[in-house]
Amino acid sequence: MLGRPRGARDSAAQLRVRLLGAVEVTQGGERIRAFDAPRLQRFLALLILRPELAHRSRLAFELWPDSSESQARTNLRKLLHELRHALPESETFVEIDAEAVRWIPSALSTVDVEDFRSSVATGDLASAAERYAGDLLPACYDDWVLEERAKLRSEAHATFVRLAQEAAVSGEHSATIEHLQRAIDLEPTDESAVRMEMEANLALGQRAAALRCYHRLAEVLERDLSVAPGEPIEELYRRVRSGAVSPAETEARDRLQVTGSPFVARDRELALLSEVWTNTLESGAHLVVVTGEPGIGKSRLAEELGRRVRAQGHPVAAARAYEAAGRLPWGPVVDLLRSDALQGHIMTLEGVWRAELARLLPELA
Repeated sequence: MLGRPRGARDSAAQLRVRLLGAVEVTQGGERIRAFDAPRLQRFLALLILRPELAHRSRLAFELWPDSSESQARTNLRKLLHELRHALPESETFVEIDAEAVRWIPSALSTVDVEDFRSSVATGDLASAAERYAGDLLPACYDDWVLEERAKLRSEAHATFVRLAQEAAVSGEHSATIEHLQRAIDLEPTDESAVRMEMEANLALGQRAAALRCYHRLAEVLERDLSVAPGEPIEELYRRVRSGAVSPAETEARDRLQVTGSPFVARDRELALLSEVWTNTLESGAHLVVVTGEPGIGKSRLAEELGRRVRAQGHPVAAARAYEAAGRLPWGPVVDLLRSDALQGHIMTLEGVWRAELARLLPELA
């Protein structure tokens, strides 16, 4: 064990094998750097995940199918020598004899793949979701790895969808979206998951986010499969575009309305913004950045300025961006362009400019 006499073992010195996402092997909390080498990562994963290959001849053929049997066995002996030197007390975890090489499952070691599958099998979906940190051996493209990776991705996708369904039934719309985003990352063409994500966004009053979900799906389907989204999600998209929102979205918007509450304690800042707005009317566009700690009223300040500008008869467009939403660098710009305040102006543009905007707003095409 690392930092301990041979034979001294406790739970703190447990061997932990991480094969999902960033591959890592640790013992006693210390990383075993020898397993940073891809060949040892692949070999260890093969021993753990493919126990049917325990016989030396089958293992050697799997690793070196284009070599002669004698050369493959020689290569295997060299690799086993590396494994023994890399893994402290290797005999505790790997059984090696003249005919076979076997991984020894025990309480002294944990493997994230096995923990993930155990959680799925027992119905502990929250633990399964936490343990699925990414693709199996992401830097390896051996046929057996690709096959096993696809199986794990399918199991993880089903896990995230089930968690999303449970969250939706409980009315936990933010959690529903979080689970669905992970599911869609694994299977971007899953229309039912995208439709559920759209509905969860609508329930939160996030119409622009729901539209982004649809356009992301449409782009992936066109690029990867050369097909259009199916009718159920198309119908939902048309309803959202037309403004025929659901009762849940209307209720959420009503809860989020702040214009009826008095605006207090930011008179100096509001006066400064009002002065900038006046200068904008006289001399052209300005950019103002409002910064500060979370919860001090930045959004409320911006909303109050927008309310006053709108009261003067000027159009006001707004968009929001959240770190958790990620992945769509033009998302806030698209939301801004789709706002009611700008839609009418966009349609008055010449065709060449609408064609440019169609890169961000596919519906203009």
